[in-house]
Amino acid sequence: MGRTTAERTIQALNALKNDDTTLLNEEGLIFSQPIDPTQQHWIGLGEGGRAILELLSQEDIQSNLPQSIIFDSSPLDLQPYLETPEAFPVESGTLNKVFVGEEGYPLSDLSLWSWQNVSFPSRVALIWSNGDSKMPQNAFQNAVSNLNVAEFWTEDINRSGHVFVNSDLTLAQRTVQFMISGDPTIPEEPSEPAQEPSSETEDTGSAETEDTGTAENEEAQE
Repeated sequence: MGRTTAERTIQALNALKNDDTTLLNEEGLIFSQPIDPTQQHWIGLGEGGRAILELLSQEDIQSNLPQSIIFDSSPLDLQPYLETPEAFPVESGTLNKVFVGEEGYPLSDLSLWSWQNVSFPSRVALIWSNGDSKMPQNAFQNAVSNLNVAEFWTEDINRSGHVFVNSDLTLAQRTVQFMISGDPTIPEEPSEPAQEPSSETEDTGSAETEDTGTAENEEAQE
């Protein structure tokens, strides 16, 4: 269902980009604000990253890649689940039921569904944590070490949990900054210059000091 929804969304954006209203009218799509269909950015949270890999395997997608892709705690390689079934019994059992051969037996090699078999845009981020117990570390570490794109951001959140962008405001802001610029560093806001004392205050103080001092000196001389 997730992949189907994503595919229809991309088709709608492409129709918008090509000024083709047929699909938009068929789906009854009405956008409440202006949308730039040339600016597509995909975020895969957890297993949602698998949907991104499936989309990238489509030929029509490869000719129209998004500007950036963000993976957050996504298993980019399924093979480690089969290699450690005792640690992930539900996941490995499900994979054995989904990926079957022509004769009905489970496939032992899932490399065809790995991140290594698709092409990526020039801007990709991998956000992960060494404290994520919901998937094998090997399910993404190979990509962390070997994914080769022009603008690549990888960060170990270094805490327990699974999926982080949607629960950390600063990380979410950095993610958006990376999507826009290719750099996750949030620009510092310029500080306001210090206000100088007004000339009226200076004049008043000077006059009071001079007048008082002169009067005292005259009295002392008398």
